[in-house]
Amino acid sequence: MILLATLAIAGCGTISSPGETTNRSAAASLGQPIATLSTLAARPASTATNASTSTTTAAQPESIRLPPPPATTAPQSRAILHVATRFAHAYLLYQIGRAPRAVKQTIRSTCTTSFARLLLSQPVNIPSSARTIAPDEPSALASVTYTGPASLGPGPPVQIVIARYHVIAHPDFTGRLTIELTGAATEWLVTSLR
Repeated sequence: MILLATLAIAGCGTISSPGETTNRSAAASLGQPIATLSTLAARPASTATNASTSTTTAAQPESIRLPPPPATTAPQSRAILHVATRFAHAYLLYQIGRAPRAVKQTIRSTCTTSFARLLLSQPVNIPSSARTIAPDEPSALASVTYTGPASLGPGPPVQIVIARYHVIAHPDFTGRLTIELTGAATEWLVTSLR
């Protein structure tokens, strides 16, 4: 009896069942970050003893990499650029009040029905005597660049095209239109303008 008490006090009570060992390692890992716990569980028992090393080797968040811009020679890119360019030319004329039948027809053919109706329901007719700021002046399209798809909320992604223009009477003033298109294959239509 005295021998058993001496062994228990001396710490020789290391004989335990496998379940007790697991409970001890789980109890020892309480309070550690979750990443460390999963790392320790995945490693063999010989390397699991160095918890500080496993914390530093935990998976770091990956950097966000944007895809490269789409090639302008791809058939989809050419179709999107064609529609956006036609729309931008017509819109720049329509914006200053030059809205003959051909301009309105181009807007209708390059936009969704609802967006064309919205644009044409509120015409921007600015007489030349009332033009006081550069964007109200006749403009020329300088460049049209397809930047690729973008997700702007629920629903399918939209295709984004940036159209840059300069005001003819004020060469130092440049403007920009962000054109959003949607569609599939070769059928692309403008859905929004920013």
